[in-house]
Formats: sequence, C-alpha cells, structure tokens
Amino acid sequence: MNTYLKMQINTMIQYVNAFEKSCELAAAQDDGQIDKVEQRQLDKIRAASKYFRKELEKVIEKD
Repeated sequence: MNTYLKMQINTMIQYVNAFEKSCELAAAQDDGQIDKVEQRQLDKIRAASKYFRKELEKVIEKD
C-alpha cells in the first residue's frame, strides 16, 4: 500500500477516536451528566465509529 495513503487512513482513525471522545465530553458539558437520551445518542455514535474504524482497518489489512 502507498505509505501516504496508509498514513491518511491512520490519521482518519485517530480523528474518529477523537470525535467519539469529544461527543462524550459534549454530552456531559451542559449539566455535568449524561442522561438516557444522550446515552442512546452516544451508543449510536460509538457503533457508527466502530464500524467506520473497522472498515478503514480492513483497507490497511488487505495490503
């Protein structure tokens, strides 16, 4: 695999990780707690993030 492409994929994986963490922080920011609605939203974000990371990792592994 092109090393620059691999580097971009790894960078995107790190962005996804940071996005997931920033959503967790944002959910608790307004009142300091994560309510049930926010928790469901975070669960959906985590699931989508996990799927996206797995797909990106598959691209790297195929090399």
